[in-house]
Amino acid sequence: MQRLFVAGGGVRNPVLMGRIRALAAPAQVREFDDLGMSALGKEAYTMAVIGFLTVHGLPATIPSATGAAASSILGSLTPGAAPLRLPAPARSFPSRITIVAA
Repeated sequence: MQRLFVAGGGVRNPVLMGRIRALAAPAQVREFDDLGMSALGKEAYTMAVIGFLTVHGLPATIPSATGAAASSILGSLTPGAAPLRLPAPARSFPSRITIVAA
């Protein structure tokens, strides 16, 4: 069976979720919470991943998904009073993300 996982504030809107379920049928519609990740924390997770990629010199865009001519690193890093020390650019993309509850 196909599954569609949804996240964001809209998961608390019963009318919106009902419409998504109707349009996604016969796929099973579930919330990110069922994966162990807060559906309401989607933006925070996304920003953490983008920050990780930026710090490691990895692009966070894919031309086939964005229509851009090339992949690009997102955001900028602004040093504080001390010099900014970054790790060497990564040679490959991460293949897995593990979320650990604090």
